[in-house]
Amino acid sequence: MRALKRTLLWLLLVAVLVGGLVGGTLFWLYRSTDETDFEPPALTLNGQTLTPTQCEWHAPVLNGVLYKTYAPAASPRQDLGEIGQATVPLSLPKDALVALTVTGPDGATLYSENSAQRTELSFSQNGTHILRATVEIKPRAGKGYGVFRYEAAFTVNAPPQVQFSSTRLEQGGVVCVRVSGVLDEGAALQLESDLPATPFVDVPGGKAAFLGLHYNREPGDYAVTVRCGDFVQSAVVTVVHRDYPRLYPPASEPASAVALQQWRDAIYPLYSMSATPPAWSGRFTAPLASAVESVPYGSFVYEGGSQSPSRSSGVEYSCAASSPVTAPAAGTVVFAGSLELTGNTVVLDHGAGLKTYFFYLSQLSCEKGQTLEQGAQLGLSGERLFFEARIGNQSIDPAALFDGSSGLYFAQ
Repeated sequence: MRALKRTLLWLLLVAVLVGGLVGGTLFWLYRSTDETDFEPPALTLNGQTLTPTQCEWHAPVLNGVLYKTYAPAASPRQDLGEIGQATVPLSLPKDALVALTVTGPDGATLYSENSAQRTELSFSQNGTHILRATVEIKPRAGKGYGVFRYEAAFTVNAPPQVQFSSTRLEQGGVVCVRVSGVLDEGAALQLESDLPATPFVDVPGGKAAFLGLHYNREPGDYAVTVRCGDFVQSAVVTVVHRDYPRLYPPASEPASAVALQQWRDAIYPLYSMSATPPAWSGRFTAPLASAVESVPYGSFVYEGGSQSPSRSSGVEYSCAASSPVTAPAAGTVVFAGSLELTGNTVVLDHGAGLKTYFFYLSQLSCEKGQTLEQGAQLGLSGERLFFEARIGNQSIDPAALFDGSSGLYFAQ
């Protein structure tokens, strides 16, 4: 019995010694662990590194057997100073959970998302913005974990950015004037020029206006000025002469004055420019799947040997009768009916002042007010189809719509 007691006491003493040793070791490791020895998650805005205003870090002791917590007092909001552009790069840690919120000068929330994928921020107004971010590093075997909170203020002071799709192009082309960045609140965005221009409309990342250059636009230099409050920027657009084909078809029966007036009454009011955003997306497609271009855009047409040619404001196609005619891009039907001069006629409004016109259809498949997607059938052709594209009352070369070279695409 005494031997058993001595054995138990000895075992108890060993356990106490081992426990003391382990406890002492853990205590020493705990005390010697530097809980401040960590790198905050990397977060930068416009090249400036953000520092946490609050954090709670759990440093591993003995490979994560227990953790030592570091939670310093909160720091003041970081001031990043002035930013002179409307879009700035943002870098977020990729191996953590990130909750990001950005508010504008009016307190409205511009961004509120849980993501580490965002690479930039864009601002729609000048003034003080507040960025708040919470970065959570999840526990991992033997690694530290914690939560870091960032709060930074910065003042956006960015002038608008004006870009031209081109400042030198031939008759029949399109100039897109694109304005991005920050506009003075309440200030009207205006475009001034001797070239007819559409109103500015909303496009992805900004606003855009279009200048259509008719086939007979006088070559030369034209001043174009963009105004918004105190902001003024000007450029010169050069219109270059273009040689057009000369055609000599046989004479046809002249249109009656009544037919001409009916056509003007129906079509001319449609030239007014719409101030709605573009409805199209991507490249326009030809209205006929198979056709021969018999009269190119801008052609001089000497009908019956006349010495005074007419001009082709669009493209005339020769085609098989009853060929499906489709919408070259999304749009709304603003006219669908029969006119003595052009037969069954359809006009599609694509927004931003752009409309397309379809003449000499044998049958209509749409009605006024209907919205058509690209490729939707709007009617059947006769043995010919006349197709126009106009910005306001300025006809433009449809070929550039189909080959993707039109300045219209600069707005996308």
